[in-house]
Amino acid sequence: MSFKLFYDIKELVTLKGAAKKDARRVEEKDLSVLKNAAMLTYRGNVLWVGKNSLINQSFIKKISKKII
Repeated sequence: MSFKLFYDIKELVTLKGAAKKDARRVEEKDLSVLKNAAMLTYRGNVLWVGKNSLINQSFIKKISKKII
């Protein structure tokens, strides 16, 4: 498995607003900043982005069961 967990990210810029409009005519206002973030990837693909405080062992087990 190639899971990678990035955590304790002070600020993570996401394209949350752009995704809502299918990435058409992306503007600066479409960017979101998530503070104290974490990101879980699998084989180079982002699986999850959220608050650092949500990461624990049961969360990782739950995510990995959905993949495998």
